[in-house]
Amino acid sequence: MHLTYKDLKRTTNLFRDFVYDFEKVDSFYSGNFKKIESFKTCHDSLIKRKFYRNEIASILEKQNLELGASSQTLKNISYLKESQTSVVFTGQQVGILGGPLFTIYKGISAIKLALWLSKQLKTKVIPLFWLAADDHDFLEVNHIYLLNPQSQVTKIEYKGKVDWNGRPMAKVILDESINGFFEKVNQNFAETKHKKEILGKLSEFYREGQSLSWAFGKWLTFLFGKFGLVLVNPADKELKHLAVPIFEKEIEQNGKLENIFRETNIRLGEKNYHQQVKKKENYLNIFLDNGQRSTVRKEKEVFVVETTQEKFTSQQLKGLLNQKPNLFSPNVVLRPIVQSYLFPTLAYVGGPSEVAYFAQLKDLHQVLDVNMPVVYPRAALTLLEKKTSEILEKYNLDIKDILNQDIELVINQTVEKTLPANWEENFTKTQSQIKQNFEKLEQEVIKIEPTLKETFTTTKSKIDFELNKLKEKYFQAHKRKNNTIREQIYKLRNHLYPENDLQERKFNIVYYLNKYGYSLIDFLYENIAVDDFEPKVLTLKD
Repeated sequence: MHLTYKDLKRTTNLFRDFVYDFEKVDSFYSGNFKKIESFKTCHDSLIKRKFYRNEIASILEKQNLELGASSQTLKNISYLKESQTSVVFTGQQVGILGGPLFTIYKGISAIKLALWLSKQLKTKVIPLFWLAADDHDFLEVNHIYLLNPQSQVTKIEYKGKVDWNGRPMAKVILDESINGFFEKVNQNFAETKHKKEILGKLSEFYREGQSLSWAFGKWLTFLFGKFGLVLVNPADKELKHLAVPIFEKEIEQNGKLENIFRETNIRLGEKNYHQQVKKKENYLNIFLDNGQRSTVRKEKEVFVVETTQEKFTSQQLKGLLNQKPNLFSPNVVLRPIVQSYLFPTLAYVGGPSEVAYFAQLKDLHQVLDVNMPVVYPRAALTLLEKKTSEILEKYNLDIKDILNQDIELVINQTVEKTLPANWEENFTKTQSQIKQNFEKLEQEVIKIEPTLKETFTTTKSKIDFELNKLKEKYFQAHKRKNNTIREQIYKLRNHLYPENDLQERKFNIVYYLNKYGYSLIDFLYENIAVDDFEPKVLTLKD
C-alpha cells in the first residue's frame, strides 16, 4: 500500500514543495536534504568553527550516565571531543510514556541519518535527541492515547496533585497519582505475553518521586541505547551557562532580529506559505523563570517580565543572565539557534511543523553567526495491523479513503457495493415509467378538463418526492441491516485516523509494544530508510 504527501489533505504548500520541489523553497533553507553536497558544505563550515567540545562532552556524559547510557552512547559522546565530529539533532517535548509515535520515528530517523552521513562523509556523525524539558505546557504531555481491546480510542491522563501547567517540564515531579495512571493503562491493555514486562519496565521509570524529564530520558535510553542515541537535557545549569553569549545577542539585538523575522514572514506569505510560528512583536525569544515561566517584552528602553511586571534595563537583564543562566530558556525561535551554537549541528530531523518553522530562521542564524543545519524530514509511518489490513481488503478500500474522506461517506460507498445489482437503475427505471404513464394520463384528462392541470402538477411532484423518499428509506434499511460494515469501518478509522488525526500524532508506542514486544523497535529500524521521503504504510506481523 503506497502513500504520498500529496495524498494527505493536511499537507501544507510549504512542506509539499520542501519534499517534491525544493528549488521553490531553497532560499529559506541552508541546503537541499536530498543532496550529499549540502551536507558536505555544512560540515566544512562546522569544522572551521569553535565549539565547547570537551565541556559539552563532559556534560553529556554525566547526563547520559544518570539515564543508564549504553557503551555505544558513551563512545559517541567521546567522539564529540574530536574536531571533525558533527551531530544530527532531533527532539521532542518530554512527556508521559514517551509521547506520540512520531517521537520514536524521529529517534530512528536521526540514528539512521547519522550512520549514513558518517559513511558518506567518512567522518564521525552522532545522533542527538534534545529533551525539551524547558517546555511548560503540561496539558500537552500528561496523557497518552491508545486503543482498548474493543478498538476504541482511549485517552489516559496523569493529573497529579500539583498544577504543573506553566512550569518547565524539568521541574515536574511524579507523585503517587502515577500508580492510578498505570492501573488505567493496565485495564485498557489487551492481555498479551508482553504486557507484564512492558508495564513493569514503564513503572520502573515513571514512578513516584522521579522527574518527568528523567523518566522520559530513561525510557528513550532503554529503547535506543543500543543504537548509540545521545540525549541532551537543555535544562542543565552547566549547558545554559555555555549558551549565555547567544542569549546576550538576543537581548542586545532584539529589535534587529525582530525586523528580520518579520521580513522573512512577509517573503513566506508572498509565496503562499504559512507562518508556523506567529510571534508577538516586542517580545524577546526568551523565557524567564522566576517561580513561573514568563515571556519578556520590551517597552521603550526596558524589558518587562510578563507575569511579575519586573523591569530590567538591558544591562540588568544581561547581569541576571550571567549570574543565573538557569533562569533563562529559549522559545521555539531561539531554541534551534541555541542548539547549533552549542553543538556542531550538521542536520536537524523534524516533522512538517519543524520543517516549517526552520523556514523562518535562516536569516536569524546568519545574523547571529550560527551555522544553520540541513533540515531533514523525519520518517512518517502508518502502522497496519493484520486485522485492519483484512478489513481494507474485504471491502476493497484504500487507506487514502480513511485518511481523506468523511467516514460516513466511506460507509455509504461501501454499503452501496453490497446492494443488489442494478438496484438504483431499477428504481430510476420504475420512476421514469410511472412518470411517463402519469403524463400520458394527464394529457387525456386535460383534454376533457383543463382546470385539473395544476392538480396534476402538484400530484406529480408529490409522487416524485415519495419515490425518492422510498429509495432513501430502502438504502438506509439496507445500511442498518449491514451494521457490521459500519462497525468495521469505524474500527478502521480508529486504527488509522484516530479522532480525525494521523495515527503517528495520536497513539503512543506502548499500545504496539504490548502486542508485538520490543522487537517492534528493530522492525521499525529496519524499515525506515534514509532515502525514502514519502509517508509509509508498514504492515505488522502477528
